[in-house]
Amino acid sequence: MDEKRVQKNLIKGTGIISYIKILYIGVIFIPIVFYHFTISFLNLKNRKIILRISYFISSLFAILTITSSYLIIDIYKGYWGYQPKVATLHTFYLMFYFSLYFRCIYELYIHYKKEKGVQRIRIKYVLLAFIIATLGGLDFIPNYRFYHLRS
Repeated sequence: MDEKRVQKNLIKGTGIISYIKILYIGVIFIPIVFYHFTISFLNLKNRKIILRISYFISSLFAILTITSSYLIIDIYKGYWGYQPKVATLHTFYLMFYFSLYFRCIYELYIHYKKEKGVQRIRIKYVLLAFIIATLGGLDFIPNYRFYHLRS
């Protein structure tokens, strides 16, 4: 069954909100995976407590996404397709999301200044990739209805 047919069948029923919530679990874990990569890449051994707490918080957000309406209330059809309509707790998720992202960029920048040679070049390219990836966070703006594109 192709994606369009699945989407049409879900729209006819009540399943699309569940489908969106399941997909959103992947979004929930993006910042913690970036953070985990950063501390592994930089070989930072003393960040395990922060890492465990962050995985725990991500897991709580994922559970709340599936089992409640505290993060995603409903969906709406935007210019590019269906988007989640977010609830109040989503603001706390965004703070968590961007705090981990900026923590990664900070750690990379500090180590970039200290390192020499090949490792410095590697950090520079990872830092550049993270900065570009941070622009993906702009996708959250429509969820807050700061603007609305009409189809």
